[in-house]
Amino acid sequence: MQLTKIKNTSINLSEISFDEILQPEHEWEEKDTTVSSTRLDVVLKEIYQMSRQKAQDFIKKEAVKVNYRIVNDSSFNVEPGDLISLKKKGRSKVIDILGETKKQKYIMRVAKLK
Repeated sequence: MQLTKIKNTSINLSEISFDEILQPEHEWEEKDTTVSSTRLDVVLKEIYQMSRQKAQDFIKKEAVKVNYRIVNDSSFNVEPGDLISLKKKGRSKVIDILGETKKQKYIMRVAKLK
């Protein structure tokens, strides 16, 4: 109420309701894929179309976060709802594990942020 200036700029404050607040809209690109296990390196390989060795290198360099925490273990198991962030490649998330194939592979729905 008493704030009228910031440096040389005059300001005017007014209340707005929660309905008027702009929410950022994210566009996720979903796809279903099969993976041999729920290990982090295997899931990164499928989402970002890279080799497992390259995915393990990213993990060792601490360039991978799962749910906003740095993970440096390639055998970390991801679960439905996990948010994965790969430095300079973007964010993705595991939406759901839909089931298993006859050859004991997991069918997984993943989404990548555009």
